[in-house]
Amino acid sequence: MKIAIYADRLESGGGLETHVITQVNELLQRGHQVFLSANAIVPYFLEAIKNDGSNFIFALFSDDPLNDLAEFKPDLVHAHPFSAIFRGYKVACDLNIPLFITIHGPYDFGVDRSPTGYLVASKANKIIAVDDTIESMLRRCVDFPEKIVTVYNGINRNDFYPASPDLTLMKELDVNASWRTIVVVSRLEDDKEKPVFQLMDCAPLLAERLGGLNLLIVGDGAYRDEVWERNRAQIENCSNLRVFRLGRRTDISKLHHIADLTIACGRAALEAMACKRPVFAAGSKGFAGIITYSNISCMTGREGYHCWNDLELLENLYHSLADEMLLEKAIMEGYKLVEKYFDIQKNTDKVESLYREALEDR
Repeated sequence: MKIAIYADRLESGGGLETHVITQVNELLQRGHQVFLSANAIVPYFLEAIKNDGSNFIFALFSDDPLNDLAEFKPDLVHAHPFSAIFRGYKVACDLNIPLFITIHGPYDFGVDRSPTGYLVASKANKIIAVDDTIESMLRRCVDFPEKIVTVYNGINRNDFYPASPDLTLMKELDVNASWRTIVVVSRLEDDKEKPVFQLMDCAPLLAERLGGLNLLIVGDGAYRDEVWERNRAQIENCSNLRVFRLGRRTDISKLHHIADLTIACGRAALEAMACKRPVFAAGSKGFAGIITYSNISCMTGREGYHCWNDLELLENLYHSLADEMLLEKAIMEGYKLVEKYFDIQKNTDKVESLYREALEDR
């Protein structure tokens, strides 16, 4: 198949951006041809696309989306938020080909009951939700509920897998191997910076109780500099605490491998779980604690998050790290959850099936 994929901005390293790149790579791996178009993209994402030079084309948005395609004749269009949905809609209408839309967050932009949203939803063959909560929301907001289907974000388990800690990396970072290590992965914007601020406030006390803590912060969003400066004086005066302000990294899996605990949500949490690391869920709505079967809804439906005060956060983190049985349970159950629900190969099977069904029905 020849697939045209549209997304607004592939820059921040959030769940939407990494999902698009992972999906493109899996489609290319299966022999499909992909045209990807966006309003902006960072070099890192282009470099991450595994193509042989003949099966992939990238083009920045211009004033004429049909002209962007040049000689590429797509069989179908797959659009992602936000304005790219309308761009994909225009191409699908002009070429009279199937349209797929993936909604990544709790919004109905582009497919709602407004005059424009109605037209887009009417044209779409399927409107894909990436989790159960988004599906439920869309069923209340879209006039074509029969078109809505959930396909969870998928992780490439060839890129994220269990491995021993990289001792060279630990030495390079100057991580104290005798201390506990927490790795935080956050886009540091869209309110996801808030739990990281709180963690920085609690870090000195947590380090004292643990007898030593390496805290690695990975992320590069709008609040990065404010996170970096948060509670700096107390952090620097704590002899049992080392905070590593790492920014954006391309070696995320290696950082997970050195973690006793990863703090993350969404796709970053899935990547850590695929690496067989215990994950403590933290996102824009607060904290959901250690991820096991008992609170899988924090991954499949963004549920179970709570705002904690500093003492509650401190106690939950301390007892989670002190409970070896709980950590082992989180490792085993988290890995199985990724295997069952969030494997990119299984989820691309579902997407391919939807594509073929639409093409056969034409």
